[in-house]
Amino acid sequence: MKSYFFSFCLVMSCFSFATPPANDSFSHRQIITGTSGVVTGTTADATLEQGEPRHAYNLNISGTNSVWYSWTAPSTATYCFNLDGELLNIVCVYTGSNITNLQKIIYYSGGVTFDAENGTTYQIAVINYNRTITGKFVLTYCKTDISPWTDIISDTNGLIFGVSARNGSLAYYYLNYIYSARRRTNCLGGIADMDLRFLFLPKTGVSVIDKNGNKIIDNVTPEGMGDNYAIHTFDGKTLVAYNQQNSKLIAYKVKNNFSVINEQNVDDVWEAEICGSKIYAYRLVFGLPYGGFKTGVNVYDKKLKRLIYSLPFEAKTIRTQNIYKGIFTRMAEDNYFLNISSTKNGKKISDFNIPFPETGEVSYCNDAKGGLLYWARARNGTDYINGNLTYIDKKGKIILQDFALPDVGATWEYVEESMKNLFIAVDNGVSHKIISYKINKNLKKVGETDISNYNHMRFDGKNLMIYQFLTDQEGVTSCNSKMKRQWSDPIGNGDVFSLRKDTFVREIIQPQGAQTNFIFKIFNKKKTIAEHSIIY
Repeated sequence: MKSYFFSFCLVMSCFSFATPPANDSFSHRQIITGTSGVVTGTTADATLEQGEPRHAYNLNISGTNSVWYSWTAPSTATYCFNLDGELLNIVCVYTGSNITNLQKIIYYSGGVTFDAENGTTYQIAVINYNRTITGKFVLTYCKTDISPWTDIISDTNGLIFGVSARNGSLAYYYLNYIYSARRRTNCLGGIADMDLRFLFLPKTGVSVIDKNGNKIIDNVTPEGMGDNYAIHTFDGKTLVAYNQQNSKLIAYKVKNNFSVINEQNVDDVWEAEICGSKIYAYRLVFGLPYGGFKTGVNVYDKKLKRLIYSLPFEAKTIRTQNIYKGIFTRMAEDNYFLNISSTKNGKKISDFNIPFPETGEVSYCNDAKGGLLYWARARNGTDYINGNLTYIDKKGKIILQDFALPDVGATWEYVEESMKNLFIAVDNGVSHKIISYKINKNLKKVGETDISNYNHMRFDGKNLMIYQFLTDQEGVTSCNSKMKRQWSDPIGNGDVFSLRKDTFVREIIQPQGAQTNFIFKIFNKKKTIAEHSIIY
C-alpha cells in the first residue's frame, strides 16, 4: 500500500497559519503601568473583532489590524504616547470597560498627548494607517511638559481679491494672504498641539466699480477696519467686512463712500455671505485634537442690527450648507456611527445616525428639505467603488433602501441631489455622462447628457450647473432636471465662480510686463452684464 504521509507533510509545509498577537482582542489587552515606559508590539496578523469601534473615520481607518493596551493614570497630569516603527501607525485612546461602550478621548497618527485623570483607566488601540500593510512598532509613554510654540509654515501670497454682485458691480482690493502653522511638541518629540492661521493683510484700500465700469469709490479703507481685515460679501448696495484684530463684523452702505450701517462683535468669522434679507457669518476654529476643528454660524438681519439665530460651536464637525434654502448640515463623528443633522432657521429639522461600513467610508449629500442620501464608498486602485444607496426624508421615513443604480454599476464618480432629482456623474471612457433620476419609491431615469472635460456639478435650486476644466481653463453648462441644456459658457481662460440664480463671474489673469491685468467678467446665462479690467 502506497503511503501519502510524506506528500501530505510536504503540502502542509507550504501553508502558514497566522497567529494573531497576544493583545489582538480587547479582552486580552496588554496591561502597561507607571508614569513612563516602552513596549514593543506588532499589528501583523491582528484582526478586527465584533463591535470594535471605527478608530479614525477621517483617516479612513476601518478598525482592522488593531492591538490593545490598558493603562491606569498614576496621577492627574498631561501624558504623551508616541509610536516609532516600520510603518505609519495611529494611536487611539478610549475610556470604558467594554468594547461596545468605549468613549473616544483622542486619536492621531504617530502619537497623542492628552490630560489624564488620576485612577482613570484608559484603553489604547494601535492601528495601521494602511490597513493592508502591518508591521512592528515601539510605543513610548511618559508624563510630559509641552514645548513653546514653534513656527513650521509661513507662506505669504499677494493677490487681488474681488467680490462681485449679481447686478454687475465689483468691490476689490489688493492684499497679502498669509497662511501660517505652528505646533507644540511633547517630551518625546510628538505633536501636542497644532495651530493654523489665515490672515488677510490689505496693501490697498477698497475700490468699487459699478456695472458700467465707473469707479465710484477709489482706494478707501472702510471705517473701523484697521490694518488687518477681509471683505467677504457685496450685493451692489451693502458690503460686509470683518476686522480680524478686534473681531468686529461690520456692514457698510455703499454709495460714493462707505458708511457704517451697524456692527457686531463675533469671534472667529471665517466667511460671511449676504443671502436674501440675511447675513450669514460662518465661524471656524482650527487646531483641535487629531486635526479637527469646530464650526458655528451666526445669522443676522441684512442691516446687522439683530442676531436672528445662532448655531453654537461644535467640535469634531464638518459644516456644509445650502444657503438657497437656508439649510445647514453638520456631520459629527462617534465611535460607531456618523451623526448627520440639518438645521433651518435655528431649528433642527432632521437628525440621523449612520453606521460605518465594514470597509471604506460613508459618503452622503442632503436635499434642501433636510432629507439625506448616503452610501458606502471604498477605493479600488484609482477608482472608487460605491455601494448601494439609502435615502431618508427629513422625518426619518426610508424612501430608498440598499438601492443599486440601474445601468450605472458601482464606479460612478459624483452625486448631486435636488429635492426631487438625483444626478450622477459617470465616466464612460470618452466623456462624462450626467444622468438624472426622479426620486420616488424607486429611481426613474428621466434624462442624460454627455459633458466633455467634466470637473464637478452643483444644483443651484433651479438648474444643475456642470463645471468643466481643461488645462487651467474653465467653463459651465446649465441643465434642467431632465438634462436639457439651458445655456453654456464654453471652456475659456480664467476661473468661473457662481453668484447664484444663473449669474457667474469669470476671473482672468493676464501678465502685462511688470504688472498684471485682472479681468472680472460677470454674466447672466449667456449675456455679459459687466466686464471690469484692473491693472496692478
